[in-house]
Amino acid sequence: MSDGKLKTGLWVNDRREKDTQPHLKVGKPVEFNGQQYWVSAWISTGGPRGDNKAKMEEQVAKFLSWMATHCGTSPVIQIEVQLADQQQGGHKQMAPPINPDDDCPF
Repeated sequence: MSDGKLKTGLWVNDRREKDTQPHLKVGKPVEFNGQQYWVSAWISTGGPRGDNKAKMEEQVAKFLSWMATHCGTSPVIQIEVQLADQQQGGHKQMAPPINPDDDCPF
């Protein structure tokens, strides 16, 4: 983190056996402020309108399998974290979250 940014990548968790385990994870702990952290991520399969969870899980599994096959040893997602007061050009504040109850969110 020499440039003030925390950078890491997430790989497909090929040992995932239950819902409490992440879909994606880092390959090794990430150091931040002198401490080691594991970074994990889950892909939402519930759907905003009560979609069929089993069907969503099946689609996520297919996607992750494809990503693992095509990315090889590279991470499927790369992440960069920096302090908000260090943010420079090109980055814009995100829009407010979309309300899933709205029929037309735009």
